[in-house]
Amino acid sequence: MPTPAGRVLSSLTVRGRCVVAAAGTLLLVGTVLGERPLVQLAVFALALPLLSAVAVSRQRFRISVRRTVRPPRVPRGDTAEVGLELTNADTRAGGLWVLTEQLPADLGASPRFVVERLAAGSGTTVTYRVHGSRRGRHLLGPLRLRLVDPFGLVERSAVGADNAPLLVVPACGRSAPEDRPVGTVGAARAPAARSPCTARTT
Repeated sequence: MPTPAGRVLSSLTVRGRCVVAAAGTLLLVGTVLGERPLVQLAVFALALPLLSAVAVSRQRFRISVRRTVRPPRVPRGDTAEVGLELTNADTRAGGLWVLTEQLPADLGASPRFVVERLAAGSGTTVTYRVHGSRRGRHLLGPLRLRLVDPFGLVERSAVGADNAPLLVVPACGRSAPEDRPVGTVGAARAPAARSPCTARTT
């Protein structure tokens, strides 16, 4: 079972680790030189991530997510718009939330959103677009939530279980026009055949 110190270290962000490293160096220099102000500053800098970790660990959150995909079925090469309706279902206002929608690599980069101090019972809507570059049935989500302290030193994360499907089907188009038969003059050209459009996925 991880110790409290281990939990704090594992929750540090890159900025938090840099602060701890700088504070440790400052503490060593202040101790060697006998500079009390440097030691006091180093102790304060070391205590800041610890206090931030306690504050983040005590944050409660209950988020309701409703995902809407328009349209839910797109031809290959087209885009769809996804709306995320976020509701703070807790009885207290939320803190600083960093939300990441997890997507398959075929649909592009995972979008990120920042929601700050969402009041209890209130909601907000964020949107993003996905590009259907590959046929098949793709799952959008789930949503990953990161709680971050105001200084950006400590984070806590949780992953939801909700997702929504997006179906990418073959694009409809025309095949290349057929050449006129050799040895004929003024012959009518046959109409170009349409390429079949099916809903079969790969």
